Amino acid sequence: MRKLIEFIVRHRHWLLFLFLETVAFVVLFNDSIYHRAQGMAIANALTGRINSLTGEVRSYMNLREKNRMLLDANARLELEYISLKRAVDAAIADSVHPLLFRPDSLNPQPVEMDYLRAQVVNASYNRVENFMTIDKGRADGVLPEMGVVSATGVVGAVTAASDHYAIVIPIINPKFKLSCRLKGSEYVGSILWEKPGSNVAQLTDLPRHVQLAQGDTVVTSGYSSIFPANLMVGRVGKIKGKDTPLAERNSFSAVPVILSADFGRLTDVYVILNKIDIERQKLEEENDIPKTEAY
Repeated sequence: MRKLIEFIVRHRHWLLFLFLETVAFVVLFNDSIYHRAQGMAIANALTGRINSLTGEVRSYMNLREKNRMLLDANARLELEYISLKRAVDAAIADSVHPLLFRPDSLNPQPVEMDYLRAQVVNASYNRVENFMTIDKGRADGVLPEMGVVSATGVVGAVTAASDHYAIVIPIINPKFKLSCRLKGSEYVGSILWEKPGSNVAQLTDLPRHVQLAQGDTVVTSGYSSIFPANLMVGRVGKIKGKDTPLAERNSFSAVPVILSADFGRLTDVYVILNKIDIERQKLEEENDIPKTEAY
């Protein structure tokens, strides 16, 4: 209270000036219709501007939620696309090759595959052995040896998981080997990355008679329990020795593949939750079936 009194005494001249100014404005606006209208116009303009700024701030604060909703919608669309693609491929295969097991066309069994969106919270992409951390773990259903993809292509596989986080080994790690094939063909090879700081991997183990062209699409083979078939991996780059006569070729031992996933800009990924493949993996382990070297 004492400090308040000292403040009033110290600034009494300014306080008196402000008081008199306020009284003058009140008298002016009460006695003059013109000044009253001008004052209301100015007040309305200021109020409108403040409301506009408040609305812009509120809209900006809601962008995070809108972005999350868009990402969830994108994940659902991606799942629908993959499921439709698998159904179309199965229908084409059924029309060409006889199947030992034919599902009931009136009661088809859906593919038990789902995606879980996760954010990359830590990552390296210029080292010899790269890893990344995502913000989903066992509490969210994420387990080791689950595939991870982005909106543009295959990213890697989960190697370890805690309750709320998981470690992912990406394609850009020389310890990661991915079973792939050329889209539109039955030829299967393996993708292996060996050059730090590059988004180009090598496609190996293809027979020598395979016809390749720059720009050919490379997709997952579906031979592992981690990745379903036909997920985008990358495109064939410039091939060295392509014009070598067929009789002189041993194989295409190092076909460059430009990876589709942009690892330097990855922020959101999708973990593949494939219940059927988990069951398959358990069955193979119980019967001592050796694992393939590639994912």
